[in-house]
Amino acid sequence: MALRGSCWTGDDRPGLLFDRATAWLLGAKVLLPGPTTVERLCARVRSRVQARRWEALAGAFTPEQRLRLDRLFEADDAFSIEALRQAPQRFGPTELTRHLERLDAIRALGLAPEAAPAVPAAVIDRLARGARRMRGAALARLPEPRRTATLAALFHALEGIALDDALDLFDQPA
Repeated sequence: MALRGSCWTGDDRPGLLFDRATAWLLGAKVLLPGPTTVERLCARVRSRVQARRWEALAGAFTPEQRLRLDRLFEADDAFSIEALRQAPQRFGPTELTRHLERLDAIRALGLAPEAAPAVPAAVIDRLARGARRMRGAALARLPEPRRTATLAALFHALEGIALDDALDLFDQPA
């Protein structure tokens, strides 16, 4: 139970989970199994928790929102998934206008999850950072429900990111 809770609240690397599991077994005076047995247990618990998180995040979208997400990957217009994630490249009034339009487009899509899932904010932030770094094609190739969960995290944070980008442009000296 402690291992599952540790996996749910954070995204600890496997080595740290192994150390925690071993420490718990020693503290509970349990005869230690072989290291590969503990490794397999940690990997199994970690993958189950990840799948549960992805299901929780993907469940925040309505079927209509899922269709809109799919259309973002097919679109070749000015506000595809690539354009929505792109930060300012240079400073100037036209760039500010472009990013305010980007902010309006993000809001108009209505893809921010309505209900906040019971997933820790640190996990959502990590998924959103990863989604911002990935190419659009790599995002599209992610297996379900990981793809939808990653996009849910991205759109959970994207409006705030776009607003921060526009404000940074606005604050630049002329």
